[in-house]
Amino acid sequence: MRVRTFICTLFLTVIVSLARGQAPFNGGSGDGYDMAEVMGTTLSTTTPTQSVWKVYPTTLQAGELLHVEGGTKNGLASLIDPSGKVVWETETSSGPTTLSLPEVATGNYILLIKEDNQSFTQKIQVR
Repeated sequence: MRVRTFICTLFLTVIVSLARGQAPFNGGSGDGYDMAEVMGTTLSTTTPTQSVWKVYPTTLQAGELLHVEGGTKNGLASLIDPSGKVVWETETSSGPTTLSLPEVATGNYILLIKEDNQSFTQKIQVR
């Protein structure tokens, strides 16, 4: 009976904390902020593989080659302007890839690479 009461009390404490916009804390003394860890819900039991991408150079002229290394599968590379418009897209392959940047206006862009359910972004400056 004591265990059941403890579980019910703990459950109600968590619900009340979440309803107030607070996360329950585990650890720490005093005001609850020192050495505290936020307890959360496990959303997945699988760990996604992390692709490591390397993009260079990040400052280049339109028409220059952009070198992309990394990734384990074929993906899609998109060049996005500051307004969010996709100005260029191309497919990427696993391993090192060389992309010929199209003639685009001078400015800052975001290179977005999508591979399966993962994505990578890199700021690109076109001179």
